[in-house]
Amino acid sequence: MGNRAHRSTELAVRLVVAQVQEAWRQKGAASLLQLDISGAFDTVNHTRLLATLREMGFPRWLVLWTRDWLTGREATLLFDGKTAAPTAIRAEEQLKDEHPHLSYNRWTEQVNLANPGGGTSPVKPEGSARFLGVWLDWKLNWKAHLVAVEKKLRTQSYALSRIVAKTWGMGLAKAREVYTKCIRSALAYGASSFHIPTDVGGEPAKKGITKALGKAQNKSLRIVAGAFKSTPIRNLETETWVPPLDLVVEEAWKARWLKERDGRAITRPADDFDHQQETLFRNETLRRHDGLSKAKSSLLIQIRTGAIGLRDFLFTRGVPEVLTPACECGEGRETAEHLVVWCLAPPLTRRWERTGIRTRRDFYSVLHGINPTTARLARRVLDWLMDSGKLPMYNLARRLELEAAA
Repeated sequence: MGNRAHRSTELAVRLVVAQVQEAWRQKGAASLLQLDISGAFDTVNHTRLLATLREMGFPRWLVLWTRDWLTGREATLLFDGKTAAPTAIRAEEQLKDEHPHLSYNRWTEQVNLANPGGGTSPVKPEGSARFLGVWLDWKLNWKAHLVAVEKKLRTQSYALSRIVAKTWGMGLAKAREVYTKCIRSALAYGASSFHIPTDVGGEPAKKGITKALGKAQNKSLRIVAGAFKSTPIRNLETETWVPPLDLVVEEAWKARWLKERDGRAITRPADDFDHQQETLFRNETLRRHDGLSKAKSSLLIQIRTGAIGLRDFLFTRGVPEVLTPACECGEGRETAEHLVVWCLAPPLTRRWERTGIRTRRDFYSVLHGINPTTARLARRVLDWLMDSGKLPMYNLARRLELEAAA
């Protein structure tokens, strides 16, 4: 299966699942026997790999090509705006692109694989087993895979929370990139086997484990956006421009199905047009956060979704210390819109022209923040709210920002 075009690990999983389902269709039983040697490919040293190629009699051009491909490989760590010095890579895990099986025979010569006690060792069947990163169970209901993925995601979500939070960490665009490339890819891995496509006119993700995995995406998006738990997930997906997980795996499943049916990917002018429109919309969605710190991005999303630490929201959530949703001016409920537009006794003098934000429409146009004028006004509104003292969680972030600018 490996090292060939269109021969992925997911294809191997699908082939195994298809064989089991075919056996069931014919009223038969299916068993899976896996022979795996732990640690065989944990690390491949570049020098040892080249020596093995020579000893096995491979052509000189192949040895030189492999050496050139491995030469000059470096890794650079970037964190919090700082870049570490490049570090040379002399060994890698599971060199998937560099024929690690060439050194496997030499590795096995040095390892005693025989049973030291002699005789046989009966192996009892297990209800689930890991196969190429996907957990298969005896009913193929994928519950074992769901448990394994959720366990793995607890670690990944913790790591994500260490590099980004509501008021500090990398910006929204970079945090979103970390999620989509590292966490969502782990969620969707194996979806071509476990995902049950939606019927025409049916409700999405009613069966299978995709809906349960979508809840894991919800938790990660709240970390990325710095939003409260009560923020509606559809609003959160719109603000971060991360589609629901069931749509992601549905599109991947559809593309794979069309490719297998027709032998090649179908490309139509309409598809290119839709992709261009999608890219434009995504860029506009994230563009309003250009140049904003993580604290300001979180505050902007909280204002736009309405889940923000002001009296109106806190009162509806039943916070004991908040006895009323009304603003101190007594003219309305304390929301971001009320403080910015309508409040007769604002906590600070407004830092923008009164003609700039006079109505509800003006306020939400500013929050859209796409053109230079509204983007500038949006930054003034965010600074004003952070300085107002109404949102204590942003006090430290604002003070550090002012100290850095001084």
